[in-house]
Amino acid sequence: MILALKREFSEPQMLAKKILFSMVATSLILTGCGGGGSDSDDDYSSVSKDSLVNGTRYYYMNYSTSKNSDDFTASYEEVQNKQFKDPSSSHKALGYYLLTNSKLYTPNDIAERTIDLDDLTRWTVNTIGNVKSDWRFEKVNLSGRNMFDTVLPGYRQVGFDDQNTYGYARIFLSAYGKEKFPNGSSCYRLVSQKDRVDSISFDVDADYEIKQSFEDFDDENIDYIDDLNAANNGLQYRYASGIWQAIPWTTIYDLDFALNAKDATAVEFQNKLYEAEFTPSLEKTAAQEYKTLGKLLNSAKGDREKRTFQLQMAQNQSGCYIYNETAAKSLLEFRLLRWTN
Repeated sequence: MILALKREFSEPQMLAKKILFSMVATSLILTGCGGGGSDSDDDYSSVSKDSLVNGTRYYYMNYSTSKNSDDFTASYEEVQNKQFKDPSSSHKALGYYLLTNSKLYTPNDIAERTIDLDDLTRWTVNTIGNVKSDWRFEKVNLSGRNMFDTVLPGYRQVGFDDQNTYGYARIFLSAYGKEKFPNGSSCYRLVSQKDRVDSISFDVDADYEIKQSFEDFDDENIDYIDDLNAANNGLQYRYASGIWQAIPWTTIYDLDFALNAKDATAVEFQNKLYEAEFTPSLEKTAAQEYKTLGKLLNSAKGDREKRTFQLQMAQNQSGCYIYNETAAKSLLEFRLLRWTN
């Protein structure tokens, strides 16, 4: 039976790799903000005055690891008419199918892909049509805070394991581990996200086709939801199904992170079944994420899983989603980290 082969999402380590809102990884791009050292001096007492003046830049400063290496990357958004807009992707073809209760968007439809800024703590992320998401942030004054503990929260406490060399992270700690952000530095912590409508994205390439009937797949989901909730792994899951624009769909997702259970979302399109991704209009908050990560940490098996959740919790409390230019440029001065775009 296919059910036994494809249903694996209850494994905590898989969840740790998939969490999006850490508020989780931001593509996980790292999210959250604040933190670092608690030291303060009079020289670092000023709060930055960030603005939405055209041309003002705000920076993503991210750290990632691959199998045998690690990397620091820096990129920026530039304010134009109270928007963030990337010329390479804004107002271009959507590139995939996007289904809502009221409309099916096709790959050739032009997607907006812009971010409206009411201010720097209130963003509206526009995808296409009425597919929008409300993001809320809080501003954090970084002046005088420890730079390593803000960019890599938790690493000083849990250390480096044997899963990677952590070459550049080790350099950051040894060469710049005591450095503080200069006066006028700030960042923004992601507090909540909420999509305005439920939506389902999918592609119709052969690689995404499921050789199974929709009815059998949906029946498996009905059995699977009971198994997931009986597993008592710290998460609660919801089953949902329906027919939008004459397209049947089925899904299972968790109620804290709104992540789809592994291999549990599909649509029937033009008499074929395809893998899909369901995005519910469920508000996700940093506070709830932190609470749930604590439960997952308590039920984690082995040091590797525990370390993963400890870092996620530290990121939730003490990382940064986006930095102002003063903070970003001070980080870019650390040449030994070899920041890439």
